[in-house]
Amino acid sequence: IWNSSKVAAIVSSLETGNEGDIMMALTELCELLSISTEETLIGFRTDTVTPHLVRCMQMEENQEIMLLACRALFHLMEALPCSIPSVVAAGGVAVFVEKLLSIQIIDLAEQALLCLEKVSLESPISVLKEGGMGAMLMFLDFFSISLQRKVVASIANMAKRVTDAHFSFVEDCIPQLSQLLVYEDPTLVEGTATIFYRLLLNSQGNETRIAKICTETVVDNLLAILRRDREWVTTSTWPIVIKTLIILVRQSTPMAYMVMSHGVVGCLLALLKMQAECSGLGIEASPAPSPGVMSPATKAGKGMSAETVGEAVELLEALLPVITEGLLSEVKVESANDGLGREESSGSVLSLRTRGPSGLMIEKDDGGEEEEEEEEEEEDSVQPLQRPSRAVDDAQNKERIAMFTSNAEFMTEMANGLPDLIDVYSNTVHRYSKHRSISAIAAVLHFAPASLLRDSLASLPISSFIAHIIHSGELLTVTTGVHIAQVLISKLPDIFSTYFVREGVVMEINALANNDSAGRLPPPKMDTKDPPLPNHMQKVRDAAKRFLEEYFSKEQGVLQSLEELQKIAAKLDTWKTRKPSDYASILQELTDLLSSAEGVSTYEFVKSGVVPALRSFLTAKDSESCDTRLARACTFLKSFAVQKGDNPPYLTTLMKKLVASLHQTERLPIYITEHGDNASAGWSSSLKLLAQPFKLMLISENPKSEKSATTVMIEPLATIGAVEDFIQCKLAYKEEEEEEQMFPPHPHPLTQASHRPSGWRCNQCSAGFRGPGTVRWRCFACDYDLCEACAQEAEEGKKKPEKEKKRKSGSLWPLRRDKKKETKKEDSASSPATVDEGSEEKHDEKADISISLNGTILSPSLSIFKAIHMYSDWREKLGPNSSSEMIHTTKAMWDKVYQLKYKFSKPSRSEPELDSSDSTSKPEVVRLNKSKEGQCAGCSNYLSACEYELSVVKEYGDVMDDVTVDVLYVMNALHTLNQNAADIMKYLKDTTPLALAADTDLRSNKLTNKVLRQVLDGLLLCTGHPNNSWCRPLLVDCPFLFSFNTRMTFFELASFGPSRSMLRLQEILEKQGEECKYKLGRVHKQKIKLARDAIMDSAVKVMDVYGSQKAFLEFEYFDEVGTGLGPTMEFYTLVSRALQADNVGMWLRQDEDSTGFGLFPRPMAKDDPKRDEILKMSKFIGQFLARALYDTRVVDLPLASPLLKILRGCPLCYGDLKAIAPTLGATVATFLTLAEERDMITEAKGRTPETEKMIESTLLFKGVPIADLSLDFTLSGYPSIEMVPGGAKTEVTVWNMDQYAELTCEWFLKKGIEDQVLAMGNGANQVFPFTQLRYFSVAELDLMLCGSGEPLTVQSLEAATVCDHGYTVNSKAVQMLFSVLSKFNTTECRQFVAFVTGAPRLPVGGLKALKPNLTIVRKTASDSDTVLPSVMTCQNYLKLPDYSSEAILEAKLRQAMTEGADAFHLS
Repeated sequence: IWNSSKVAAIVSSLETGNEGDIMMALTELCELLSISTEETLIGFRTDTVTPHLVRCMQMEENQEIMLLACRALFHLMEALPCSIPSVVAAGGVAVFVEKLLSIQIIDLAEQALLCLEKVSLESPISVLKEGGMGAMLMFLDFFSISLQRKVVASIANMAKRVTDAHFSFVEDCIPQLSQLLVYEDPTLVEGTATIFYRLLLNSQGNETRIAKICTETVVDNLLAILRRDREWVTTSTWPIVIKTLIILVRQSTPMAYMVMSHGVVGCLLALLKMQAECSGLGIEASPAPSPGVMSPATKAGKGMSAETVGEAVELLEALLPVITEGLLSEVKVESANDGLGREESSGSVLSLRTRGPSGLMIEKDDGGEEEEEEEEEEEDSVQPLQRPSRAVDDAQNKERIAMFTSNAEFMTEMANGLPDLIDVYSNTVHRYSKHRSISAIAAVLHFAPASLLRDSLASLPISSFIAHIIHSGELLTVTTGVHIAQVLISKLPDIFSTYFVREGVVMEINALANNDSAGRLPPPKMDTKDPPLPNHMQKVRDAAKRFLEEYFSKEQGVLQSLEELQKIAAKLDTWKTRKPSDYASILQELTDLLSSAEGVSTYEFVKSGVVPALRSFLTAKDSESCDTRLARACTFLKSFAVQKGDNPPYLTTLMKKLVASLHQTERLPIYITEHGDNASAGWSSSLKLLAQPFKLMLISENPKSEKSATTVMIEPLATIGAVEDFIQCKLAYKEEEEEEQMFPPHPHPLTQASHRPSGWRCNQCSAGFRGPGTVRWRCFACDYDLCEACAQEAEEGKKKPEKEKKRKSGSLWPLRRDKKKETKKEDSASSPATVDEGSEEKHDEKADISISLNGTILSPSLSIFKAIHMYSDWREKLGPNSSSEMIHTTKAMWDKVYQLKYKFSKPSRSEPELDSSDSTSKPEVVRLNKSKEGQCAGCSNYLSACEYELSVVKEYGDVMDDVTVDVLYVMNALHTLNQNAADIMKYLKDTTPLALAADTDLRSNKLTNKVLRQVLDGLLLCTGHPNNSWCRPLLVDCPFLFSFNTRMTFFELASFGPSRSMLRLQEILEKQGEECKYKLGRVHKQKIKLARDAIMDSAVKVMDVYGSQKAFLEFEYFDEVGTGLGPTMEFYTLVSRALQADNVGMWLRQDEDSTGFGLFPRPMAKDDPKRDEILKMSKFIGQFLARALYDTRVVDLPLASPLLKILRGCPLCYGDLKAIAPTLGATVATFLTLAEERDMITEAKGRTPETEKMIESTLLFKGVPIADLSLDFTLSGYPSIEMVPGGAKTEVTVWNMDQYAELTCEWFLKKGIEDQVLAMGNGANQVFPFTQLRYFSVAELDLMLCGSGEPLTVQSLEAATVCDHGYTVNSKAVQMLFSVLSKFNTTECRQFVAFVTGAPRLPVGGLKALKPNLTIVRKTASDSDTVLPSVMTCQNYLKLPDYSSEAILEAKLRQAMTEGADAFHLS
């Protein structure tokens, strides 16, 4: 575009002074600069042009020239940032400011503003010195919102480097900046908060400047953001505001007092309470807001990020004085990672050392680019807060102490906030947040008076907390724990002299003093990375000894409550030798002790041995019958499922005590990456690395080819299959050419030519050359250039051996891609819409590619990241101190080039082992409980739970102590007993009323946070670690420990592969208020067009071809214009209806009395004529259901609960037959009962002819002898299936009726359906491992598959509906619509939901979970009463005319729902 003559011509025209020439030159210059880039402007001398452009901007007589000149300067600085210094040198900044202040021409002022924004990036001080900050703010309200945001961004750039010499320019703008904090644009508010943060960051140590920056108005406006007074502010602004206040508070005591007096403590504690309500990680669902009102937590994200929590606690700590006396002043902990031979209580935390604070910068060919990119990124982001030590001078600390102790309201607020600080410590795994919270707790307890602590600690389990942190083993927390114990025993000896013994504090301190773990709570079984400091350790142990000598020098006897618990445990251990009537009195003693005024401490409960005694009592399988075990369960229920007054049931008390015991004893390790342990980096920091490509060197191993290497860069989430595609497209041709004959001697002479200044390229090898040192051989006859090497080969005419088989020149190497392997490829691109029937025959003749890393052949489905993580040698850089048990995931993985070797081979290559996340595991065979108690589903469930061996114990018992194992088994038994109590009591014919516990009483916040902390670590997630750790078996064995949302999050993140996991992870992080700058996990959409009249045939083919693809499936229909979410949802609805029609005959026939019990496979014999068709359809159903879960769709397929139990992996029992065939199930139960009576009679009287006759005449079925029922041993309803050889000729009598009943149950529930269930499982496993569904109960699984049947009420509609374009929630037509919908029956509600969304059922969460929300807009028409409502199903968008009456609205809505349900057309 540019050359020297053109630049000279433009400069000459600008110098002439002729306005016409200047206009032409500026117009041409603007056009050229607008399409120029930094590469095209190489050599462009900006210093020859910028002075003239600046002069043109001062030509007041011609406004158009000024505008063109300003526009040219903007395009120049945008295309060539290095031109900014020349613009500054030419006086351009002063001119921009002048035009901005004059604002005579709004277009010119806006262009000048854009120019100043560009200058502020490179030279912010020059803008500041010329008064640019004030000029930008003067007429801010006249500009559009986008320009206002640029103003704030420009000022934020200036705020980075403000010095004392330039502060006067900032001081005058403080009031205007303060007003920006109350604007309603969240971006403006966040940018303004960033300005104040940077100004304070540059003013640390200068109290005068800080006082001028942060006036009381500024502080009040900042705190209004934390008070959530302005609901439009996003949670991403909170950490910036908190960091700003931290600097302010640390500056001086008066500043801290000002912040404190504005109510900062209440704001921060409210945020921490909100975080606790959001389950610590912001994932749990929150209640729906009131109509028309959106709460800040809902609008800005449900909960805070880990960064915000850590900063909030740090601000609270900064307000408090520093402890300068006692143990904490004697022991200076230099490192947060120092330990006493153990890891912290939350488990082992992996924290790897890395090279830089902001993530890895990808290596470039130009060495200078890396530093520039890193510096630029640091400048564009908010600078990290410098964290000075808490040590302050004595004078300032004395002022802080006086401020704290003299302000009763401040002390009370901090004391009342102790529970929130303890929750932060207990529910986070970030070490920094833990240390800050425990430091704040220690300061409050140290400086608060005894009278205040007596009231504040009355209901707080502080003693248990102290024992917990002393036991943690980390030097900082142990030291703090001992210090807190000293403070509390000295202030409140009458209280804590007892509680310290009861809660195990004395025991922990005694073990610490003696360096002995005997008698303590079970220590964590972890390796230690960081050795303790001997002098610090000795000081702590000396302090522990002094503590014991001063306060607990006397020998401590066994506490009365502990002694009583031990006696009860001893009695329970002897249950085998006691009568069942004795159980009730023993259990009553336990309930009385647990509910007494003094209660039982967690330490006493764990230490007493009650937990293993309860496990033996509830779950032990003795030689007696199952009835005895059920009788013990019944006795337990009648003792614990009792509620007195307003107190919770005893069972609830016991469950909560078990949860507390689990929290105190479990030491399950936490594996997180270095980014996961960095609270200040935020949750999304680990995603930054995944946005950086790996560098791979592809080396050919073909024996006939030269050992050439090709270096490529590829995304970490790409697959090995993508590398195969690259080799096929780019390298196979090169391999072929190397085997072909090299080019013959050149026919014309070659002449050595001079080099070209602009460079040249060899026409043979395509190598590029530049510079005078290169040799260029030129054929002038052919206009042909060759490099030195190619010229020599051309002269010699070298040839390689002829191949036996030549292919057409230029063709690619024929590669075979296995069909199954292709469909499992991650992030596969769109596949063709039709299936090539002859493709397999062609593939047999083609070669294959095998790719290996360090000798291991890699599967095409394996991601690049996981392949490198599993099979490369990058760990060698971590050094010998890295534990082999840890899951190392660090930036060291990106520090080297990985060599992947590939070769072409014949199709006989065996398939490599598939990635575990995609592997198809054979489903378990259907299990059936054949015991007598199996007639009762609840009894069977309870007995199975008692006999079940927890897989988490089998696999991870080495990191679990005996108490933790016992607690888990007791919790599992109690959960199952609580769920099935009604069935058990009914089976035992006991009518005692029970007060059962709630499902949430066994929830564990601690384990929830541990699980989510690991699964929300993006790097760790991509390694597959969550599925290969204790998290998976614990979720399967003990789902009651976690909420449904937590298990759903783990399921979505750990089951669907890296790409889907990254998409879901980013959604979660965005809901938490974290900005995800790096978008990962691109998943394509596969659009498929179907025919409505052949929906089943199309669906079967679609699932066969596309079912296992990773792309989102979207459907549309021939001759219809509809596309997107609506037609896709309707596809699942239409297929569900077709499956219910059962044209194949695969479902169990429904009798009149079994209607509504759901679909269940019919029993099928091996020689069934429809066997192949049924198995094919069963496989399709598995694919269909799994695909619906995979794409988050809803199916309208009512599956029977026994089938859901099978899919979940639960055993069935005889009682489940009643759920699918009530009449037959009742008959079977009667036969089994009669058989028991028969056996009792024969056992008592013997089997004689008289007794036989008596039995045959008295044991009747509905008054009819069994022999007269004309039954044989063929399956009821299926006479072709003989249950025994010759079954059609074998009659059912009173002597074999139990065998008939058992065989009937076995055929209906196991033997006759096993093949169909296996086919379903195989089909589902092609999409994702179906065993992951074991995280959920049967009811939850039904909810996930079939959605919610939430009724449409006025309240739910108002809470979940968005009204727009002419309507509000209070509009007459909208209220009439809500009234009509609330009167609909279930069928009509389904029709409406299908009309609006495409599916008759709502997703999990009901109306408020629709994405996007249900939106109602006004449909305009000349006569609204004659127009039908219409919908956009892809957006859940209802266009509703403004009807005159409710009757007309209802009639038109019913007509639209009926007539518009079968097609998608334009409306």
